[in-house]
Amino acid sequence: MQRKSSTKLFAKLPDREIEFEIQRSDTKPIVRSGDQNQEVELRPLGGANHFLLLVDNRPYELFIEPGEEGYRVQLKDRRYAVEIEDERSRAIRKLIKADSKSHGQVEVKSPMPGLIMQITAHEGQKVYRGDSLAIIEAMKMENEIRSATDGVVKKVFKKEKESVEKDTILMVIE
Repeated sequence: MQRKSSTKLFAKLPDREIEFEIQRSDTKPIVRSGDQNQEVELRPLGGANHFLLLVDNRPYELFIEPGEEGYRVQLKDRRYAVEIEDERSRAIRKLIKADSKSHGQVEVKSPMPGLIMQITAHEGQKVYRGDSLAIIEAMKMENEIRSATDGVVKKVFKKEKESVEKDTILMVIE
C-alpha cells in the first residue's frame, strides 16, 4: 500500500511569490505548482550547503545558505533571496493581526485558543520583528508567536500556564 502526504508551501522571492504543494509517497516527491507536476529530489553534494536538485531527472547544482530572513540560493551564477513558509505558519502569521494604534502601540493577540506554555518577551524588553514573544500550546502542538514589529514590550497581560481564547491580547509593544 502506497502512503501519501501533502504539504502546501509558499516561496517568497523579491519579485514574486510562488505557491506550491509537495506530495510525498513511497516513491520520489512530486511538486505541483499551478497545473504543473514535477518529480523532484534534493541530494547533498560535497559541502554542507552544496546540493544537487533533480527536477524530472534534469540536474541543477545549488548552494543554499541560511539568510537573515529565509535562505540565499545560488543557481549557476545567480543568487536569490528566498523565504519559505508553510500553510500553518502563514495562517498563524495572518491571524496575529497586530492592531496599530495612532500612538504607535501594537497589540499582540493570541491567534487561537490554547495554553500559554512560555512568555519569551518581558516588560521593558526591546524586541525586533521576528523575535519570539510567547509559545502557545493548541491541540497538542506548540505555536511560537513572533513580533510583527520592532519596539519595546510595554505591558504583558498574561502569565505562563494561563489559558487564552482566540484574539486575547497577550501584550502591547510600543
